[in-house]
Amino acid sequence: MTETTDRAATPRPSEPGRRKARRQGRPGLSPEWRKGLLIFAFVVLVGTGIFYAGRALTTADPAQLQIRVATPRGGVMPGERFTIEGSATESSDRPVYLERQVRGAWSRMETLQTTSAGAFVFSGLQVDAPARLRVVLPEVSQLGQRHPAVTQVLPRVQVTKQAVPQFSVLPGVVQNGAVPAEAGAASLFAEATFSPIRPGREVYAQRRLPGGDWERVGKDTQGAEGKVRFQVPQDATTPYQYRVLAAGYKGAPEAASPAQASNRWRLDFDDEFTYGVDSATWLTRGDVHAPDSSRTCARADSSMVSASGDGAARLSAQRDPAYAPDSCSWKNPSTGASGTESYYLNSHVGTQGTYSFRYGVAAARVKFQQPQGMHGAFWLQDSGEAGGTIGAEIDTVEFFGKGYAKGGIASFIYPSQGEEVGGTQPDASEALTGPRDNWWDRYHVFSVEWTPEAYVFRIDGVETLRVEENVADKKAFLIMSLLTSDWELKRMPEAGAGQMDVDWVRVWQDTRLNDQNL
Repeated sequence: MTETTDRAATPRPSEPGRRKARRQGRPGLSPEWRKGLLIFAFVVLVGTGIFYAGRALTTADPAQLQIRVATPRGGVMPGERFTIEGSATESSDRPVYLERQVRGAWSRMETLQTTSAGAFVFSGLQVDAPARLRVVLPEVSQLGQRHPAVTQVLPRVQVTKQAVPQFSVLPGVVQNGAVPAEAGAASLFAEATFSPIRPGREVYAQRRLPGGDWERVGKDTQGAEGKVRFQVPQDATTPYQYRVLAAGYKGAPEAASPAQASNRWRLDFDDEFTYGVDSATWLTRGDVHAPDSSRTCARADSSMVSASGDGAARLSAQRDPAYAPDSCSWKNPSTGASGTESYYLNSHVGTQGTYSFRYGVAAARVKFQQPQGMHGAFWLQDSGEAGGTIGAEIDTVEFFGKGYAKGGIASFIYPSQGEEVGGTQPDASEALTGPRDNWWDRYHVFSVEWTPEAYVFRIDGVETLRVEENVADKKAFLIMSLLTSDWELKRMPEAGAGQMDVDWVRVWQDTRLNDQNL
């Protein structure tokens, strides 16, 4: 009883209190034990260090570098930025240097750290002269291994300036419109090719009076071929100089072409048909049926060429009343094709014996016929005059009617030496300005630039064909025509008629070739 009462009267300590009491009652470590534990820990640490130090003495295989120098096509322009990217095997989180050779010694340009996958990218690099570069992985010790230094010298970075190897200012060969217009109001056409190519780089067309300040008259951006094109207002009374200027680009400075004067072109032939078609200049050709020319069922007649009433020459084709109601049977001996059709009257006039030229730009502003079954054309033919060795028929443009295959616009060259060149030009549609623009409701300027080196065919300045083989050096005369060849008569509409209008015809010659134009 007394014992029980005494226990109950004595307060029991709490659980934390009991743990504290046990700790206080436990014997502590003696100084000798503490010293022994410290010595043990020291030995473990030293041993671990010796272990890893021993492993660092082993040498890893040299890293393999894969590097790509991402320079723009054609070389780096001064100030233009480029990139060097690469990767190194077994080289995570490792320093990597980019160095440049200067006067025989290597100088560090940049320092990076590789990623965990060993990749690295040196970006925004610039040089102003050809440069020899190298990538260096310095020697490092990682995870108990020594990684030896690795160096890779890169191909020389070439530095170039963007130049303008081709720049020309042509006379007024751009004039798209619904109605006849003054030939002098047509726009000049400027075209330049830049090298190396920088697609998207802005280029400005500029002009000035000799000795004056440059003023901007146009803007374009370099395309995938490095070309830019401008329509420039024509001012025949002012001898402007023109040039193209490439704007600063990704650190590269501006780049300008040499200046070119617009008055290098001398107007050599001009007919705007203000008072109709002068029969003393434009003589009727092919006024008989010509099976050898695939016109068994057609002949030209002067009555088919007239004034349109609004300042243009009108060329027509229609059934020939002199042969109605007779039918015409034809057969092509080369292809075996044949048929029976009506007889037709055509338009076919040229300047043979009245005007011819060698080299220059020949252009006509034409609104073609809409129906098929006939083809309108502006073309040149060898005049037969003395001088030169190669003659040619140069079909500046032919149109075979709305809905014809591949758009119906064609250009051909038939040289006296060599093979026929040309055909339908699907890219001609690039000269159309929108869905409402076409070849039969609106006028377009069709031109050929003929030089000793090449023919360049254009529509309102847009190049459609370039030929550099078997270029003629004999004089040629001008032809306008609307013809019905035997093979296309089956496409003739029920009305059996069509017409094309020619607003003006011009020829310019390059004064730089005066000694060759004769």
